[in-house]
Amino acid sequence: MVAKEITNTNNIIDIQTNLKSPTGSDETNPVGRWLIEELEVCTPIPPHAAHAVSVSLPKWQDNVDYEEGNERVTSKMISGYPRFCVHYKVVELNRLLLNRLGANPEAEDLFSFPSSRVAAECIEFLQTQSNNDTLVKQVKIAEYLINPAHGQNLPKITLFAVIFPKELYKLVKTFWQHTGEIISSRLAVYCLKQLNLAKPVITKTSSSRGRYSKSPPLPSNDDENPDCSDYLEERFGRNLTLSHLEEMIESLKSRVASNHPNGSADDVFLFPSGMSALYNAHRLLGKSGSLRSVCFGFPYTDTLKVLEKFGPGAIFLGNGDDRDLEKLENILKKEKIAALFCEVPSNPLLKTPNLKKLRALADEYNFPIVIDDTLSNLINLDLTPYADLLATSLTKIFSGDSNVMGGSLYFNPESRHYPDFKQTFQTNIFDDTTFWEDIIYLERNSRTFGKRIDQLNRDTEELVDLLLKHPKVKNIFYPKFTTYENYKAYLKPTGGFGSLFSLILKEDTDAVKLYDRLPIAKGPSLGTNFTLASPYTLLAHYYELDWAKQFGVDQYLIRVSIGLEGFGWLKKEFINALDEL
Repeated sequence: MVAKEITNTNNIIDIQTNLKSPTGSDETNPVGRWLIEELEVCTPIPPHAAHAVSVSLPKWQDNVDYEEGNERVTSKMISGYPRFCVHYKVVELNRLLLNRLGANPEAEDLFSFPSSRVAAECIEFLQTQSNNDTLVKQVKIAEYLINPAHGQNLPKITLFAVIFPKELYKLVKTFWQHTGEIISSRLAVYCLKQLNLAKPVITKTSSSRGRYSKSPPLPSNDDENPDCSDYLEERFGRNLTLSHLEEMIESLKSRVASNHPNGSADDVFLFPSGMSALYNAHRLLGKSGSLRSVCFGFPYTDTLKVLEKFGPGAIFLGNGDDRDLEKLENILKKEKIAALFCEVPSNPLLKTPNLKKLRALADEYNFPIVIDDTLSNLINLDLTPYADLLATSLTKIFSGDSNVMGGSLYFNPESRHYPDFKQTFQTNIFDDTTFWEDIIYLERNSRTFGKRIDQLNRDTEELVDLLLKHPKVKNIFYPKFTTYENYKAYLKPTGGFGSLFSLILKEDTDAVKLYDRLPIAKGPSLGTNFTLASPYTLLAHYYELDWAKQFGVDQYLIRVSIGLEGFGWLKKEFINALDEL
């Protein structure tokens, strides 16, 4: 099938391949042209992309209905952000394995994981989080070897299936979501295509104590539209091959390392998601010990959950301000900590902590600092003087295409802990579980990373400056105005303020109207080459809205990730939508 030629030019989002010209004009050269009407509820974003990592929730009520499990939304959702919504191809693979392993589909369910270590840790999680010992004792692991079909010069894949009573589904899904230790949809498709499946070996677990709806029915073959998906995958994948895989891995790691002074590819480790990178940093520093970790500042939701639920617990200092620095210092005088985790800047309030003071405390009390630098886009800030480890979600603007998951963990060679940490990580912690097709997409997508960031920095700053003057706008969280002095202290000479901001309007009802009216993609994730908005607090903290509000995270906050459409287009659409309120 040949992709449809779009002739109706009304309400189209144009994403450019050629970046803004040096003269600063807003001319664009479209790479993808989406009719806004096509992005109806639960449509993958990008539409027709087989491995999209966002999903369209175009109306405010769509987000509410999703969180409340309303079938109007959940029955249509076959893919979304992969840690929150299990991709339908992963579901299909899980169901196939459940059948082939002879499990009882009426009473049991199955999740596939990429290594025996991850599967075992899933069971450990069930043992600590479930209050039903009888159910947990029924959980077992099956090792399943998948050989490539005859004549294919491709590597074997071994999956580790956790088979469990259906009553434990939510907990297993929670482990998948929090840790990011997932198998990708591309890996699932690869496994499903292979015909030569080896006989599994089932190993029972040892006897010890041990808000998301289930995935909807799989689409029929007619609904999958494989021709269109394959066309887009090939087109935007730019004819990917395995012939230079090792070089691509090295190139990808070097691209991450090159943004840090004296960075080396040998100090970069790759993961199937950004949360997997953070989770494995926690495994290294605090999960198995007796010391608690500190979460400094209000973070992305799953970061705090990992620190709280895996290991001895967390100390949460959610404001991340000078008062919290005083609290931290008082805590350190009485209690040794395993590590301190923070985001620079934070999601969604774009706050930047006083890293100079945190580093001084870390040196005095001998604890490491782990910084999630995803929102600094690697390029904008120099955080190496303050971080022992830097975790990054490569899913976001590093990739930009919203069609692949990935993460990285960088070991800072200037850290006093560097030799011990890196050696321990390589020997005892790291599993190389990132699927090779995802590596290829990450490498190809990120080749324009630097140029894209330059444009996004400029366009977002111009737009935020303009929006702040609008009478309907109450506040905008953005590093140029939020804890600016801290952010400026770490800013690289060529850096900017990033492509993300969070918008608060003077009237709550206007937030709902604005979200509904904006003619842009709307759904989870950020850092896409196209502008993407989300009612962040609803999706991340729907059942803890009052708790989030005490840290300044408002229920009616709209988080906006700016794309490459060009400032002229962005100005027109945002101002028109605000003027209509």
